[in-house]
Amino acid sequence: MEKTALYRKTNSKLNLFMGIAWLAFGSISLFNETSSSTLSFLKYFWIGLGVLYLYLFFHEKKPYFIIENDEIIKTEFPKRRFDLKKLQRINRNNSGYKLVSASQEDFNIISGILKEEESLKLKNILEFYESKISE
Repeated sequence: MEKTALYRKTNSKLNLFMGIAWLAFGSISLFNETSSSTLSFLKYFWIGLGVLYLYLFFHEKKPYFIIENDEIIKTEFPKRRFDLKKLQRINRNNSGYKLVSASQEDFNIISGILKEEESLKLKNILEFYESKISE
């Protein structure tokens, strides 16, 4: 099976806008001579907040799950792997899936954080591996 990347739902345009806005606001206040010295720490806070939003914008562009070589890999902290060849059953619930294997730790997938089309891809892939179990 080819490499499949599954992405999460994002507000990336909002994060980009907020990052640029906070950076601009912090930069303007940094070079503004009339601001009081008692609030000088806020200048750096706004710049830090802008950098954080920009980091979040670029971080959300990474895939959340990668399925490659019969293995599903969670790319976020804590990073985890699950060998789909050793899959014994799939438990479905309201929040997503639980992949169960005797030789590995259970792997939980919350499908609500994925984009709709990514969630459908995941469902099709898991159905494919589930059909291999019953054979």
